Amino acid sequence: MFQRDDRKIRALLAQRKEHEAGAFCMGWEVDTSNAHFGAWMTELDKVTDINRWPFNASVQAGCSSAGALGALALVAALTPVGLRPRLIEFR
Repeated sequence: MFQRDDRKIRALLAQRKEHEAGAFCMGWEVDTSNAHFGAWMTELDKVTDINRWPFNASVQAGCSSAGALGALALVAALTPVGLRPRLIEFR
């Protein structure tokens, strides 16, 4: 659609119809470049809305797992402290 609109704008400019080309580019009337872009954005919003709920749920799940990640880091940091007495036995 955008390539077709671009060809139309270039054709109007080649015919020295700058006013019509500008109106086509900047107008929001039916069958103008902005109207086509608005329709495309509406459809794109529908597609992105499909994934909005799973994305938000994943973000919240990630935030709630931050505490688990902290606990895991604490266990990893304290493991050498707990193993030290056993490792000393092998000297």
